Amino acid sequence: MNFNKNPIILFLFPIILFGQGGWEYQNFSPGNLTSVCFVDSLTGWAVGDEELIHTTDGGKSWKYQDASRLRGEYMNSVFFKNKNLGWIVGSIILHTTDGGQNWTGQERGANQNKNYELRSVFFYDEKIGWASGDSSLILRTTDGGLNWQSQSVGNNIQTVYSIYFIDSLKGWAVKQNEVLQSTNSGVSWNKIYTVNVNYLSSIFFLDSLYGWTVGGSGVIFNTIDGGKNWNRSTIVDSPYFDINLSSVYFSDLNNGFVIGEDWDAIFEAHAMIFKTTDGGKNWTSPNYDQSLSELNSLSFVNGKFGWIVGGNSILYTNNGGNDWINQESKIPPYSLGRLLSLDIVNEKIVWVVGFGGNTLITTDGGENWNQKFMDRNMEDVCFIDEYHGWIVGNGTILNTLDGGNNWNEQTAPWNLGQLTSVSFLDENTGWCVGWYEPILKTTDGGQNWKANTPEYYYLRDSYFLNKDYGWVAGTIWMDDSLQHSHMYGHILRTTNGGESWEDYRTEEGHYLFSIYFINAKIGWAVGTSYNNGSGVVLKTTDGGISWATKSFLQSSAHSVFFINKDIGWITEDIGKILISVDGGESWSEQFSTYRAGGLYAIQFVDEKTGWAVGDYNTILKTSNGGVIFVEVDNNSLTPSEFLLYQNYPNPFNPSTKISWQSPLGSWQTLRVYDILGNEIATLVDEYMPAGKYEVEFQSSIGNRQLASGVYFYQLQVYPASSGAFVETKKMILLR
Repeated sequence: MNFNKNPIILFLFPIILFGQGGWEYQNFSPGNLTSVCFVDSLTGWAVGDEELIHTTDGGKSWKYQDASRLRGEYMNSVFFKNKNLGWIVGSIILHTTDGGQNWTGQERGANQNKNYELRSVFFYDEKIGWASGDSSLILRTTDGGLNWQSQSVGNNIQTVYSIYFIDSLKGWAVKQNEVLQSTNSGVSWNKIYTVNVNYLSSIFFLDSLYGWTVGGSGVIFNTIDGGKNWNRSTIVDSPYFDINLSSVYFSDLNNGFVIGEDWDAIFEAHAMIFKTTDGGKNWTSPNYDQSLSELNSLSFVNGKFGWIVGGNSILYTNNGGNDWINQESKIPPYSLGRLLSLDIVNEKIVWVVGFGGNTLITTDGGENWNQKFMDRNMEDVCFIDEYHGWIVGNGTILNTLDGGNNWNEQTAPWNLGQLTSVSFLDENTGWCVGWYEPILKTTDGGQNWKANTPEYYYLRDSYFLNKDYGWVAGTIWMDDSLQHSHMYGHILRTTNGGESWEDYRTEEGHYLFSIYFINAKIGWAVGTSYNNGSGVVLKTTDGGISWATKSFLQSSAHSVFFINKDIGWITEDIGKILISVDGGESWSEQFSTYRAGGLYAIQFVDEKTGWAVGDYNTILKTSNGGVIFVEVDNNSLTPSEFLLYQNYPNPFNPSTKISWQSPLGSWQTLRVYDILGNEIATLVDEYMPAGKYEVEFQSSIGNRQLASGVYFYQLQVYPASSGAFVETKKMILLR
């Protein structure tokens, strides 16, 4: 075994990990964005309900960050001090020191009701910061958020919507119709002004004298004496019902922006952007998409580059706000539902179908997607080449002969119900299965369909290896002697092209969603085990005659795909992608979506290139088998906590790097174990000074080559003054 012990220039150039590769969203489609923050013309973040997005190219492309941590949480405000240090507040408080790749939760203080949401966060430096929110709550920290001190500033039914400081001592906040000021770093607050509007939503100061605040009724207040006196002006009269202004920013005494929305009589929002070049005496409306609805937050890095977010919109300007450009999704905005199935024609052409008639095609590997409108739910799609394809759904079989430009409805000799799967081997031979339908077969490309079985089955998926061997999977209910109904997993097999079918059951309580075979003997089926309240993975090595339960998963498994007898993937109902490198004997999490929705289909064209689809219009692509690579950025702070990073790449072959950090000198051990707990190697066993470290682990030990599979690495630290630290992570060797 070879490894390099390399403390990457302690204290001066520590490593920071940024994930690249793996699974990438091809359909950036943000939800309700509430806050945006940029630290320079390229690097920024935006947050909203359950989501955090990040850009490093000025918003030309956005990527989701931190899938699992944000589930079920509301993100109201984001603030970054630089490219690495940032905070998010909402229903929780999160902090990152690596640009958002990893987030840690922070407690908001003792005796604080966690149901109260925080609405605004602001930091003066890496240590001193403030947050405000519901119940007249203002929090203050002097240690970067490790500890927060709280105080209530008046009526506990009011909300402090915005907070802003110009230095470590002097700051302002607004709640309802009051302006508050602190001159002692937020230790205490005084009400300095009351305005005659129903609420104030945003406050901004250029220096200790000049400031602005906005809110309801479309009015803006400004002060030139630090808030002692405020002047009111109306930006514009509402052409509808009521203007709500949500954010204000000034780059200097003359140039400023205000955003918000105007609500009409039927409570529909119309986005509004205003700009002034004379300190607010006159306001004009720049060029922007007038069809947008609400706008919530804006961020400028100088007088030229700016961004606005609100709803599912992101706007960008590079000319000082004279023109605002939509930074759009690659997916048409109509397709906002559940995507159920995909079929890869080749590495460039992919079809996706789902609820609401969503039918999408890419011909450039996912860079762009075109939508074909259908009038009913579509469950499955199958193409045999770039021209010939079929789609099935609710009472429908559709066929195209020209690559999807035109679709023709095919009929069966009876009214079809819910068809769930279609499989074709060539232009003529294909099968359909469905929910309480017989198995259908055609030998003329779908011009004529016939029932391939006399029975009606509850079937979800089908897979045909060739014209002879095929399998279908679903569920079956059977009554016992007392007429009690019991549910079993149901698998049918044919060895003669569907002329006859063999009937097999799996365990009671199984509901199978997907089936896949790599040859006539080895296959897998996945679904739900209601008896265990979990997902289930089954495997056969005798062509489907007998099935063994290999794994129980956290949630229902919806789709399974293997590229060979060892390497395969599963999608889960909770938005996870799992990988196996040992033929399905064990599974490791490879990816988790940012929203708490399911992934319903996964497919690969080779070992590297694959797609997965699911809820919230999710389309994911990998070009490296789902492996996560990591870069090193030599620009960060001295470590403040013990932390063991995920190895990279992972899965790996033949080597991988393991990194960790230590805030103080200590005796440290780093060991590798196999899945049975046997120690494979000791990488480190010595005293290490404070710093960040990296070792390389090789899969060959002397003349011995480690087998593919799951391994564990464990960091154990024994600092003399603060007790032991132990953390273990999983890695996968993929040969």
